[in-house]
Amino acid sequence: MSSEALLAEMNVELRHLREDIAELKQENKERQDKADESRARLHQRVDAMADRVGAIEGSHRMMTGTVADMKQVTDEVRRWKIMGMTSLSIAGIGAAAFGATFSDTIRWVLKALLGR
Repeated sequence: MSSEALLAEMNVELRHLREDIAELKQENKERQDKADESRARLHQRVDAMADRVGAIEGSHRMMTGTVADMKQVTDEVRRWKIMGMTSLSIAGIGAAAFGATFSDTIRWVLKALLGR
C-alpha cells in the first residue's frame, strides 16, 4: 500500500471521526436542552407549590385570628345567657311569690266579705 493511499484512507477515517464527534455534540446539545426544559418545568411546579403553601399559611393565620375573635364573642354570649337565665329565674320566683301572695290576699278579702 502506498503512502498516498494510506493518507487518503486516514483522511476518510478522520472525516468520519469528525462527523461522529459532530453527531455526539448535537445529541449532547439536544439532551442538555431537554434537561433544561425539564428543570424549568420543575422550577415552575415548585414555585406554584410554594405559592399555594403560602396562601394556605396566610389563610391559616387569618382563620386563627378569626377563631380567637369568635371565641371572645361566644364567651360574651354565654355570659349574657347566664345573666339572662339568672334574671329570668329571679323574676320567675318573684312573680310566683307575688302571684301566691296576691291570690291569698284576694281569697282573704272574699272570705272577709262573704263571711265564710
